[in-house]
Amino acid sequence: MALVLSLLALPAFGVRGEGLERISFSSGLIEVEAGTSGREIENKDECDRELRSLEKTFAKTCERHSNEMHDPGLTQWVCRDQANDTIKHSARYGWQEHLASKVLDAGKTPVFWAGFWPGGKTGIDTREALADFISSVNGFQLADTEWGQAAESQGANNLEACTWDRKKNWWNVASISMAKAMAFHTVPKVIIALHKTLQGDYSFYNTILYQAELPNMGFEMKKSKWNPKFEVHSIAVEGAPPDESGCALASVVKSQLELHAKRSVTVWCKTCATLQSCGPKQEVEKKSPKAKCIKGSCRHGQGTKVWADGNKYHGTWKKGKPNGRGTMTWANGEEYQGSWKKGKMDGMGTYTYANGEKYRGHWKKGKMGLGTHTDPNGDVWYVQYEEDHLK
Repeated sequence: MALVLSLLALPAFGVRGEGLERISFSSGLIEVEAGTSGREIENKDECDRELRSLEKTFAKTCERHSNEMHDPGLTQWVCRDQANDTIKHSARYGWQEHLASKVLDAGKTPVFWAGFWPGGKTGIDTREALADFISSVNGFQLADTEWGQAAESQGANNLEACTWDRKKNWWNVASISMAKAMAFHTVPKVIIALHKTLQGDYSFYNTILYQAELPNMGFEMKKSKWNPKFEVHSIAVEGAPPDESGCALASVVKSQLELHAKRSVTVWCKTCATLQSCGPKQEVEKKSPKAKCIKGSCRHGQGTKVWADGNKYHGTWKKGKPNGRGTMTWANGEEYQGSWKKGKMDGMGTYTYANGEKYRGHWKKGKMGLGTHTDPNGDVWYVQYEEDHLK
């Protein structure tokens, strides 16, 4: 899509996997399972305090960069407003483009991850094991950038006390900005470290890596000539079926990237006993997530189908494909309502991104045409796309 993919998210770029009862950190950044707003217990007063603290810290980050850029327009109050807009509405501003510059300018390799936490098994899925691995590959994670430093600052506490709905816009904009920065620096390789399964309480599908980082990277690859190779280091979860852990996750990584990049993406995977003890890398083939028809007919007529990754389609079907009117809801919070033809968005329809942005208008074979764009603040303007690119 040519609009900014929101994704829900907090980065798995420095994001790990919390499950139902644990919170894990990567150099301080929490990985909370996306979509757990009903399961997380929020201390509203504490969340408010953390959000206010983050706003103050991020406003000071803005002021510091305004001095470096000699921009008199970025006053203390303007910076405070922009920090607030970023945290509440995923708004992005020019000075934020530099928040990952130091590590990228140094030529370090970005490392995304899921499934590592402070209470893990020594040498397997602990923060220390992950940190050692990142150091060994001359890598960095979001926590090493000014985005991560603001989130980790005293009082902000990574927004631990907040439900996902209240903190997702902050993590979303950090995710988008990191993807843009990597594309700008034409990063040649991205490493992904995993210790997850496809199903259960600690499903890879519920991580921000899956729901935010991967889609945003794919989107940036679609918009530009950026074409990194992805190398997955995956530790199989003890007791998990072979087709639900280890390098089985890498095919899901590939599918998610290609879905948003709209082209082929090279993904390699190493099956590991520890992150630094892995077998030879193998190129990954894409596999579609399993799906189940839960209501009506998903061949002809009206029906509802759900996929293992949380995606859901409800509407009319023809020859096993969406055809006619229907609604597709993606696990990352995005949704399309409108006309379909042979499994693709075709006709009039509305695509709503997780950050509130909307495109409403014409579609042809899954691509946008003439319509309107509405930003999260409610501003509307006319747009025209050709092959998903703004004219």
